[in-house]
Amino acid sequence: MLGSLSDVSIRSMPSSTAQSVAMARAHLTRLGVIDDPYAEAMLRLPWRVGARVLRLPGLRSRGADPTFAYLAVRTLFVDAAVRNALDEGVQRVVVVGAGYDSRAWRLARPGVAFIEIDHPDTQADKQRRAPSDGPQYMPLDLSLQSIPPCVAGSGPAIAVVEGVTMYLGKQQVGRLLRSLAAPGSRLVVSFGVGGGRTRLGRRVVRATASAGGEAFRFEPTRADAIALLEQTGWRAGEVATGRELADRYISHTALSAELADDAFLISATCGG
Repeated sequence: MLGSLSDVSIRSMPSSTAQSVAMARAHLTRLGVIDDPYAEAMLRLPWRVGARVLRLPGLRSRGADPTFAYLAVRTLFVDAAVRNALDEGVQRVVVVGAGYDSRAWRLARPGVAFIEIDHPDTQADKQRRAPSDGPQYMPLDLSLQSIPPCVAGSGPAIAVVEGVTMYLGKQQVGRLLRSLAAPGSRLVVSFGVGGGRTRLGRRVVRATASAGGEAFRFEPTRADAIALLEQTGWRAGEVATGRELADRYISHTALSAELADDAFLISATCGG
């Protein structure tokens, strides 16, 4: 399967960034902001301890910072896009760079197939922790390999490319988007890192990812991202920034709504 919320790069061990995202989803579930009952069970020891630490009264506010808030709105936007596609009859969901994504269980419907594409190391670790049923797994290193034609050629699908594009070069992102384009298919893709508006906060996020061997390589403007989609066979629909999504999804919560505009998500369609 195609491997969520995760991140793909050249590495020889399961993605630490993908584990951090799963830990955030577990915490956001405890806060009642999202509903991911599978996230905590997929955590390895360091992140499992981190999830428990976040429950301590003195540290609960850490889960309200802009990085957690952005992951919350990103999850909710993508979930809504997938549900809408399924409501309209799409029967395949392709999750690229899936990490420890749980949509194959959370959004499961009769007759709907989920395919996850991700780095072999991360995918093997996930399979040890995830429920036995669920997606079809396709191990693939997106920094080195292309998605095979059979993925796009098996009928209309919705492709989820969440938390992936920043870890690839522009040409690799273009190749990825083109490989998913097929008549009648849909796409929801995130660009940029997300988090707060302060330059220091975003610098910390980048440094943390780089320390884990997952440096950021591609952070286009909205105009450049839309142009790349058009060049690879997609027609952009909604373009929503983290700040706009915060107003939509978390204004009623304790999470910070002070999100930057340089991270955004796009829903798109392919007309053929």
